[in-house]
Amino acid sequence: MAAQAQDNRVHIRGVGGRVTNLFRFSFTGIVLLGAIAARPNAPVLANEVVAQATISQNSAIRSVPYPGHIFAIRVETNKQTYRFGEPIEIRISITNRTDQPCSIHYIPAWALSGLKVTDSRGNQIAVTKLQPFGRADPRARYNFAPRQTVTLGWTDIGQFGYSLTEPGSCIISASLHGGGSRNTPSGGLDNFGLSGEEKASPVAIRILP
Repeated sequence: MAAQAQDNRVHIRGVGGRVTNLFRFSFTGIVLLGAIAARPNAPVLANEVVAQATISQNSAIRSVPYPGHIFAIRVETNKQTYRFGEPIEIRISITNRTDQPCSIHYIPAWALSGLKVTDSRGNQIAVTKLQPFGRADPRARYNFAPRQTVTLGWTDIGQFGYSLTEPGSCIISASLHGGGSRNTPSGGLDNFGLSGEEKASPVAIRILP
């Protein structure tokens, strides 16, 4: 990590190949404490964005409860009706509702979205197998300009851990999880956890025999 002072701002970027800063952040009850190191020639995830935090000289970085109404989440399916065995594609979109830049720590879409599937009787369908987290750079963020929406790519429902093996109707819901941050009007940075406070409107699908 390198810090460059310019016009009373600090631009934090990962460069070189050495550890130069310690950090602590938490999300969904997990506290991570470690050193950030830029690793030369390390592969970068396709949807990974390295964050740049801009903080004024006299501002503060705070850990605060999630104040609500910062993000909105949406879940979509590529169709409403499927033949049995036909792939079911899911797409997640997240919107920054505010007039300040925001970010969410990178975690896979299945963890970020808290996707749940229930049958026509309201019983939750069990997750069969979750994908591993893999190696994500701890500096990676989904970055949002004011009022911006970030849409993740279409993903097979199996990547969210579900195998829908019976015909019938299902309800798919999502809620936002992870760790986020928001620039404050005074130039500071508020860090907070997301634990499902923001919920998407559920989507109904039907699987034909």
